[in-house]
Amino acid sequence: QAHDVPLTLLLIPHPTDLLDGQHESVRIDRGKYGEYQPRQLTNSLRSIAESLNIDYLDLYEPFRAGDPVSLYLSGGDDHWNERGQGLAASALAERLTGTFRDNTLGGR
Repeated sequence: QAHDVPLTLLLIPHPTDLLDGQHESVRIDRGKYGEYQPRQLTNSLRSIAESLNIDYLDLYEPFRAGDPVSLYLSGGDDHWNERGQGLAASALAERLTGTFRDNTLGGR
């Protein structure tokens, strides 16, 4: 802030959080972990960013709406694939150029 350098955080949800606790890499036992909340990770990061007045782009909703199974690698790998990277890159590019209009992604 002292040097007027803009910063935007990209909040990336884990596929398990998008797939109701069921991804090849991790499965959440809802009986054992009934308090599990899929939005907890990105919500925590949003709260931190907001408290520090840092712009952010939360990918939870666009990834959830964009067929999350198709956005990540398979075979137990929880990294996003080319399609996931493309969706994230488009949303972030739109955000940084000021053309992004979807308020559901949060940020300032």
